[in-house]
Amino acid sequence: MKKTNKAQNSLQQDDLVILKWLAEDYMCKDIAEFLEMSASSVSHRISRISKAYGFDIIERKVDNKRRIKLTVKGKKLANKARKSIQAWEN
Repeated sequence: MKKTNKAQNSLQQDDLVILKWLAEDYMCKDIAEFLEMSASSVSHRISRISKAYGFDIIERKVDNKRRIKLTVKGKKLANKARKSIQAWEN
């Protein structure tokens, strides 16, 4: 899949927050609680972000806590999200 400019412009505020919190090693259920949505909704949004950008942003770690970890590309995207959030806050 190719990354499109449309993908860059289609991220919503919650998507940016999800990326930021994933970079800080929060679990989907914690992110969901903060955003007042279900964990499955968070998971769906992560999938949508990956599809929009044309690459996996997470890798799932199989253990009893069902953790997820950002890929290298996911970390770069999360860094951009963090900068966007900082710009809003200032």
